[in-house]
Amino acid sequence: MYSVSWDKTLKIWDLSSGNNWCLESFNAHEDAINAVVVSDDGVVYTASADGCIKVWKMDGDDKVKHYVLGSMIGKQKPAVNALALNGHGTVLFSGGSDGTICQWEEKENDIVLKETLRGHSGAILCLVNLDDLLVSGSSDLTVRIWQREKGGGGYCCRGVLEGHEKPVKSLVAISGGGEDDDEVGDGIVTLFSGSLDGEIRVWEVFGLV
Repeated sequence: MYSVSWDKTLKIWDLSSGNNWCLESFNAHEDAINAVVVSDDGVVYTASADGCIKVWKMDGDDKVKHYVLGSMIGKQKPAVNALALNGHGTVLFSGGSDGTICQWEEKENDIVLKETLRGHSGAILCLVNLDDLLVSGSSDLTVRIWQREKGGGGYCCRGVLEGHEKPVKSLVAISGGGEDDDEVGDGIVTLFSGSLDGEIRVWEVFGLV
């Protein structure tokens, strides 16, 4: 398990033994670390209030120690608050305090900025990816739904969900929904949004996937 903290550290935990040993702990950024995601092949991405996203990989000769895989992939000033990976782990999304969402992709053994999404009027606080959909929650009290255009094009905003009275801090998205089993997976996405207003809202979005 990987955990990050405002104390600037990245920690790696062993849960298999039942003792929950901390295998590794080190200062990974110059400021508070706000988010971490891990791809299926073990590549770790961390995002920080220092404006940096860093890529980490386990040392092949030492299955505990991690090292920075190349240099940081970019700067998204000011702070980077949220990260999400696509299902294949080949596309990384980051959300910043400036209200922008950046899409990063691998290219020639490097990770480059492919697209910047704008629409939120407040900081991006959470992101979740589901197939060709990206969902973002913000301090502007809204949830935005972005869909990738057919043919592998860019993302466009397909909807804005309003109702929370305070910033949206967490999101979960699943395919399917509705009362009838026939509806499950038939272009329906169920979203769960958690806010500092103390509420969890459940949304059913139709006709997107």
